Amino acid sequence: MSYTDSDTIRIAAEYERRERELPKNFYSWGDPANLMLHQDAARGCIQMLDRASLFPLRGQRVADIGCGSGTWLLEFMQWGADPEALCGIDLSSDRIAAAQRRIP
Repeated sequence: MSYTDSDTIRIAAEYERRERELPKNFYSWGDPANLMLHQDAARGCIQMLDRASLFPLRGQRVADIGCGSGTWLLEFMQWGADPEALCGIDLSSDRIAAAQRRIP
């Protein structure tokens, strides 16, 4: 892996640290606090999109920068986005592969 930008290096190092140190279920929605945070973020996103007359997402192209394994891409699909109008990028090729498995 070749990184040239200091922020990219820092983010990649943090990904690696989390992979090593955090339990696999650290961000699981099985934890009520994690589920509440996700639901609160989703509610806020929908409110902002609606105020901007962008909700539902039918006919919109959406880019998820730092998409991880595609969790938010799945949300966007539930909010009306066409899967072919979604684009996700991430520094981790493993996370991109996971997102592609979830959303071919």
